[in-house]
Amino acid sequence: MKLKALLWDMDGVLLDSEPLHDVVLSKVLAHYGKECTDEDRIRFMGTTSIKMWATFKEEYDMDAPLEELVNMQWEYLIKMLPDSGIPASSGLKDVLKYAKENNIACAIVSSSRRDFIKTVLNYLDVAEYFDYIVDGFKVEKGKPAPDIYNLAMETGGFKPEECLIIEDSTNGVGAAVNAGVKCIGYDNPTSEGQDISPANYVVKNLGEIVDILKSDFNS
Repeated sequence: MKLKALLWDMDGVLLDSEPLHDVVLSKVLAHYGKECTDEDRIRFMGTTSIKMWATFKEEYDMDAPLEELVNMQWEYLIKMLPDSGIPASSGLKDVLKYAKENNIACAIVSSSRRDFIKTVLNYLDVAEYFDYIVDGFKVEKGKPAPDIYNLAMETGGFKPEECLIIEDSTNGVGAAVNAGVKCIGYDNPTSEGQDISPANYVVKNLGEIVDILKSDFNS
């Protein structure tokens, strides 16, 4: 069946933003006199911030309201991104241009908050390539549950066999598998500790996706 849509995770895929997320996580926790381990950073990659902060509140005995923690995280990220100097992932625009030329829809399907997603798209100057956004605040269960990808397919009117997901985390690849959608695992150099082996393909450069689309999909 013809490929109709690329469903993109954002953080760690469009750009290597996970280190920025780590800095912000440390800043928010430090504000309340707390600190986290490297293991904590790894286990929450790809999940929603609501789930992450709800867990931290319980495990770290934090009195701050959940909404306050979540808002502080995203406000820091939006403020810090423009001066971060983080480049787009290598090969990103090659894939986006190929998709547009071949009438393949592109959607952001990210656990991040919508205002940060829009900030990232504008920062990378790629907003024009994406047809719609599905953010992690639209579903009750975050990745690895398939909910966000099911919603993305429902929003675009696509069937699982018509889509291809691009992810870089254990939770993200798990969500793709659970949604019954083929997945490309992006081996991001700073996404250590992530198991993307269940993905159908693994790439080290997003530009490799163009070759996969040409050889394995009737695009």
